[in-house]
Amino acid sequence: MTINDVLKTAEIKKTNGNGKSKILMLKVSDEVAISASRLRELKTELDSIKAEYGMVEEDFLSEVIKAKEILMKDVGWIPTVKVPDTTGGSVTVIWSHSYSKIPIDNEELLKENVPNYDNYFEQKTEIKVKDVTENTLSELINLVGAENFSRFFEVERWISPTEKFTEDSWKIPSMDNLTGIIKQKKPSVRVK
Repeated sequence: MTINDVLKTAEIKKTNGNGKSKILMLKVSDEVAISASRLRELKTELDSIKAEYGMVEEDFLSEVIKAKEILMKDVGWIPTVKVPDTTGGSVTVIWSHSYSKIPIDNEELLKENVPNYDNYFEQKTEIKVKDVTENTLSELINLVGAENFSRFFEVERWISPTEKFTEDSWKIPSMDNLTGIIKQKKPSVRVK
């Protein structure tokens, strides 16, 4: 069996729809329709502002980083700076100790280029157990030993509502007894 054959076994087949949305259109009051129009307008404005903000921020940080590097030559590491604005206020820039994960394949390159590598980097490991059946989990526990299981694994358990529950919960008379226990996330509002 080729890699392509294996991939095909897990491929999700896309169906060609008729192009019409299957989402039902609600009949609402004029007031709600006006709110929907305003949401669309605000979303358009927000998208434009976010794009401009990103460009201005990028240019701003480029200049701030240059000025910070010059200052650090005199005073050493600076995690936070304030940049004055034209209104008498300021913008604070904070560098946190947060980095993207560096692939382990880069270890030799880092060692070659960073003096005292061991003082600056450490390997981290996080092992995740794939979804397993109870039989597979029992086998794993037997291999590790029940008494040692907590030494190697952290377990978080919960109950997750099914799609069927989501579709039928409005019909279940005792739902009032579950207020505060079952918390459906806030619906998202999308504007295109």
